[in-house]
Amino acid sequence: MDIKTTLKATVAAGALLALVTPVDAVAGGKVSAANSKVDITIGGRLHRSLVYIDDGQHSELFQTAGITGNSEMWLAGEGKLTESVSMGGYLRWDITKQDATPGFGSTTGADAVAAAEETGTNKYEYVYWKHNSMGTLTMGAIEPAGDGTMDGDYASGVANGASAYAGAAHFTSGTAGAFVGPVGNYFGKIDPGGPLVAIRYDSPAFSGFSVHGSYHQDGGGGAGIKYAGKVGGLDFFARVGYNNNSAGAAQTGASAGVSHSSGFHVSGNFGKQHNDDPTSTATGVEAGVTDPTWWRVIGGYNASFNSLGSTNFVVSYEKTEDDTAKGNEGKVIRAEVMQNLDAVGARLALGYANLSASDTASTDFNDIDVVFFETNFNF
Repeated sequence: MDIKTTLKATVAAGALLALVTPVDAVAGGKVSAANSKVDITIGGRLHRSLVYIDDGQHSELFQTAGITGNSEMWLAGEGKLTESVSMGGYLRWDITKQDATPGFGSTTGADAVAAAEETGTNKYEYVYWKHNSMGTLTMGAIEPAGDGTMDGDYASGVANGASAYAGAAHFTSGTAGAFVGPVGNYFGKIDPGGPLVAIRYDSPAFSGFSVHGSYHQDGGGGAGIKYAGKVGGLDFFARVGYNNNSAGAAQTGASAGVSHSSGFHVSGNFGKQHNDDPTSTATGVEAGVTDPTWWRVIGGYNASFNSLGSTNFVVSYEKTEDDTAKGNEGKVIRAEVMQNLDAVGARLALGYANLSASDTASTDFNDIDVVFFETNFNF
């Protein structure tokens, strides 16, 4: 036997085998759909924050979950029915988080961390049919049609709800230092949330306009009209929406904004919630039922100052009235900077928020000051 010929053949076969052998799924990784007729994607995001909270009597630095968003995972699949019609599905859920709601003890006055664990919950689960020119019909757990019509902005993902900055913190009395109620009693963003079980229709954009409608399983419904356009160096949007449910609560509101090519931008939001007690025989506004209002103004400058990505400087002022009781009022002033990390699709945020409150009893509230740093990573 010619040993040289044998060695050459063995080496050649080994090289060929190395070229055709698939990569180990554990070592290299490849995700394939069980249904080869559809394309699937998997994604997620992680949010972590450092938050310093001072309620006038207590102060603490917390490491906690995200402020501007939750840690989530999602799966999506889509396939072609015809040349013009696609069918797909979407699943999205929260990731269980430790220390999700920082704050201070509300009964003893002890300086303590509320180490609550936010449970993982299914957020979205829906199937849709999308026509290239006629729009998209969706059924399942999805945001109502009016979602995003009242809180639109150019702020690159700042926290929409003011109370998110202070977690479970309570306001304290300026005279006695006693706890006088959580921030959630005085702040409440108004924009249709969810998800909820609904049938929803979204039209394609025509001359910048799109229309949206949803019918909800609880018997309510929602609607939204959105417009986006551009003139010269100006980009602008305007949105108006409506949402109601079978419990007698209805939300109406609008938002609008304009952004200049130089990077300057400004947006305004307004929302009103009309709460009726369906069990009451009284006329007008029932005793104890509040109709809260919320409005906000956001301005900023978004430009590229470094090779990492764009930087967005944002300041905002917002006010909530009658959120949980008549006469309750909350105000927040915020200043934030968001740095995009384009190379990995992530973002850093650093900011300050001042939350103040008042009520009809002329309670002497201490302000709550929050300094925070947040990082998010998408994959």
